Amino acid sequence: MAQPSASQRHTRGRYGRGMTPLIRYDRWMKRMVEQQLGFWSEHWAEVSATEQYAAWRRLAEERGASADLKHHMTRGLLPEVLYAAGGVERELEQLCAALAEVQQFADEAAVLYPRPSSAEWPVWGCHVSTPAMRDVSYSFANLLSWARSVVERTSRHKPGSSELVGLLPALAPGHLRDHVQDAFDELQAALDEARRFANYALHAGVLPGGGTPQADVLPDGRLLARLPDPVQRAILTWEEFTFTKDRDMLTYATEVMRSIEIFIDKVLNAFAADRPARAGGPLPSWQG
Repeated sequence: MAQPSASQRHTRGRYGRGMTPLIRYDRWMKRMVEQQLGFWSEHWAEVSATEQYAAWRRLAEERGASADLKHHMTRGLLPEVLYAAGGVERELEQLCAALAEVQQFADEAAVLYPRPSSAEWPVWGCHVSTPAMRDVSYSFANLLSWARSVVERTSRHKPGSSELVGLLPALAPGHLRDHVQDAFDELQAALDEARRFANYALHAGVLPGGGTPQADVLPDGRLLARLPDPVQRAILTWEEFTFTKDRDMLTYATEVMRSIEIFIDKVLNAFAADRPARAGGPLPSWQG
């Protein structure tokens, strides 16, 4: 079972597992600030004709704000997408830490109660369920939710309207918007199933379902936190799931994080390549 690196390991204290160092998120935010990505008005489309402009104007008038309204409407769009991506990273590290606890429990239990040999392995398998396994389940659902937030903060329909809002619709037509659109299309395709899982976890029940969260203990002692076989449509109940592919939550969550990371890096690269002339021209390639 994969373990978090030393630099990413959770510190313990009165808050339980403690805070998670968000390595990717800190790198993304540092880059955004140092390279002034998203700071320039040339990046953003004209917003005065949008449905939301009137609501923003009323809000500004009520608060006595005199600054550029376009700036207020766009200033948080990029960092909010980064923050949601940081949520995916946090939950992946929480998931790793919780699975490590379950693995430790299973290893210690095997010393006191030796597992059967492979030849005598029960047909129904061996399982382990601990409070940390419950944490695994919560973290996995949270990770899916944050991944969905990355998508929806990039582009979504305004409630009750056909108007699109978010980072992508707010960008001015041109190379920047085209590159972000391409990256977004790739992300949506990569997270197609993850969105179904997120909807199920939000509306219907725990993943993978069927009672108290548990992991399978494999004959070699490793754990398998099972995930259902690929789903191609909305799921009403966990009893529709099948489990023939031996899919693993940690592997799946890591793939989701990788898709998010690729997307964010492409978005930041697009902003960096589209700096206006008055900003000093293109910046050197970001080295992290």
